[in-house]
Amino acid sequence: MIKRVLAAALLCSSQVGLSTELHTLADMTSLVESGDVGAASVAFLNGKQLEFHNLGMIPGASQPPSDLSIYEIGSVSKVFTALMALELQQRGNLSLDTTLGQVFPEADFDQEEVAAISLVELLTHRSGLPRMPDNFDPADALDPFADYDLDALLEFFEDFDELGSKQMAYSNLGMGLVGTAVAQSMTVDYSAALEQLLTQPLGMSDTVLDLSPAQAGRLVPGYWEGARMPNWQFNVLAGAGAIRSTARDMARFVQAQLEPSDSALAPAIDLMQRPHGNPEMGLGWLLRHSPDGDLSVLWHNGATGGYSSFVGIDVEGQRAVIVLSASAAHDAVTRAGFRFFVDENEPIRPAATDLRDLVGTYQMGEQGLVIQVTEKRGQLYAQLSGQSKFPVFPADEQDHFDYRAVEASLSFQRDDGEVLSVTLHQGGRDMLAKRVGDEFALDRFVAVDIDPTTLDEYVGDYDLNWFVTITITAREGQLFAQLSKQSPMPVFAYGDDKFFYKAVDAQLHFVRNDEGVVEAVELHQNGIQRADKD
Repeated sequence: MIKRVLAAALLCSSQVGLSTELHTLADMTSLVESGDVGAASVAFLNGKQLEFHNLGMIPGASQPPSDLSIYEIGSVSKVFTALMALELQQRGNLSLDTTLGQVFPEADFDQEEVAAISLVELLTHRSGLPRMPDNFDPADALDPFADYDLDALLEFFEDFDELGSKQMAYSNLGMGLVGTAVAQSMTVDYSAALEQLLTQPLGMSDTVLDLSPAQAGRLVPGYWEGARMPNWQFNVLAGAGAIRSTARDMARFVQAQLEPSDSALAPAIDLMQRPHGNPEMGLGWLLRHSPDGDLSVLWHNGATGGYSSFVGIDVEGQRAVIVLSASAAHDAVTRAGFRFFVDENEPIRPAATDLRDLVGTYQMGEQGLVIQVTEKRGQLYAQLSGQSKFPVFPADEQDHFDYRAVEASLSFQRDDGEVLSVTLHQGGRDMLAKRVGDEFALDRFVAVDIDPTTLDEYVGDYDLNWFVTITITAREGQLFAQLSKQSPMPVFAYGDDKFFYKAVDAQLHFVRNDEGVVEAVELHQNGIQRADKD
């Protein structure tokens, strides 16, 4: 399948696009091969040339995705929200100088400065508002935006008194407020505003918030760490990330950005692509420039619980890339998308050493960070405890490998040919990890099937100490564990009442009383800690 994809790129691409497309496809293929991404749809635009590549298999469907497969696009929705606001300004229905006080006349603002925040400040992330409202406390951490409604937002305005500086600081709250302003100015909800302003004029019938039964059949299930993740629902902050779409529809949107003169939205599109108050920020789009200034890329990425996305556009070069994936491997997908804009003429080099020599478990200190190094089909992967597994790629030096998902690298040290340690180079630091074999291997447990109906027996809150509670929930046949102030993480059965994490070196053993009822859980991580059920 991979060979067919690469052959298609050879036949269809220009020479400049060829190198960069192959690198993006190679990165995404590596993520699929590693299991970090189950299914992905990628689109490339070079001038008038449009091509689609679909990778992996849809879980439960035994078939690959297509350009009509539907994914959550997360924060890429913010670009749509911005364009909607700009289109309403062109129509005279809304102004970028409109303030929050005008949008929410019923709000009792604690600070007049908050009421005076304008839409243009929200669109450029220069409002001084936090990334999320400080009263954001999801009832369901696996579907965090669903219950944050207008009442909660008005309560936030009433109590909020810590407005930050007007420097650029990314805010989901801010763009969510723009979406609400758009909807209220049209006296419809965000979904209807999206259809009327954008998707209908651009012919994007599969770009929606709520799926029809036919569309639901084309939704690719989202995954994280091998667990099926619930789809997210949005309420008053829909403008921050509620949209679902296909590679085909996203290509229509990108084509309108490349050739705005072909669209009735041309004035609004032209405005959103210009730098505004900051060289790294348009109106909705983020901007990235090459060091020599020869290349400017409009881009945005997105992530929800089980999906990651990336859209990047070189307007001057008339080329673009779209990556939609059913995986929470957010950083890796973003890195793969950006690789499209790096013209690397050298081929993707094979490793200069036998990768099997490097496979093993490495540890910093007695109970420190664990780095698990694995190999699959000629690709090396590194996984730090508590993080996703990322592919690493050979550099110029022997036994030296670079990440592409993050700014980091690994160098392996040998003694008489035997690999004894690895050094993680990141953020100006060199962190040595000694090889400890398989003793602390993160993959030493094998998941077994379990009757989904029994999962409810484990659900509940378990008090680890005065400050930390382990909350166990079950969704769609999957068990999740959440420690206080952390995100929920999937856990997998490997024996009777025994579960393990894939992301960290930890296990949960549930304890039953004489009647067979679960009364406690033991957290096995650097020792054993018991937590009694409330």
